Order: sequence, then structure tokens, then C-alpha cells
Amino acid sequence: MPTINEVLEQAGRIRPDAIDDATKASWLLELDGQLRNERRERYEEDLGEGPAVYPEDGDMPLLVAGEHERVYLLYLFAQADAVDREADNYNNSAALFNEALDSCRKAWHRSHMPRDKGNYKNHL
Repeated sequence: MPTINEVLEQAGRIRPDAIDDATKASWLLELDGQLRNERRERYEEDLGEGPAVYPEDGDMPLLVAGEHERVYLLYLFAQADAVDREADNYNNSAALFNEALDSCRKAWHRSHMPRDKGNYKNHL
């Protein structure tokens, strides 16, 4: 799993900007928290708790790993474009992010058991 610092370092290499790391880390934690809550509500797997604030060392692993971890980078790029008021870049970045997030959600859904809501009734 990537850590906050790893994502920040990779984003800085690919697209350097003037936005400070603490702000970017808060964006990452926002997205990670959203994904954790979404998965906690819908699936049986215990995901553990993510941090509420940016840890001083930044070595906290984020939830999404492997081929879908680029969702974090794309989110940072979209947020940076929004802050910079770059509408065309934002639209492109947001579209790429949404596509990656959709792919990530579908992959998770294919490989994890949904939480039983107890709503099913057999009427035979």
C-alpha cells in the first residue's frame, strides 16, 4: 500500500506545484476516509481506522493499493487544478480520476463480499 509521503513525492515529481504538502495530505486523507467509510458500510471486511489528521511522519499506508493506487495521484491533480482555476485541466483531471475511481470500486466489489442487510425473503 502506498503511504502519504510516497504519493506526495510521486506527485511532486510528475507535476510540481506551489501547493504545500500538508494541504495535499489533507486531500489524500479526505479521499481515503471517504473510501474507508464507503467500504465499511457496504462490505463485511474490517478495514481498520485511518488517521483523522496528517501524521507527522506521513508513513501511514493508504487504503487503495496496487494497480488502482493511481486514484490518489489523479485526485491530487484534480484538486490542484481546481485550486489553480485551470478549468480545462480540471475537467481532464476530474474525468481521469472518476474513471480510475470507478474502476477501483468495481474491482473491490468483484473481490469482496457485500454486507448482508437481512432484506432478502424467500417466498416459495
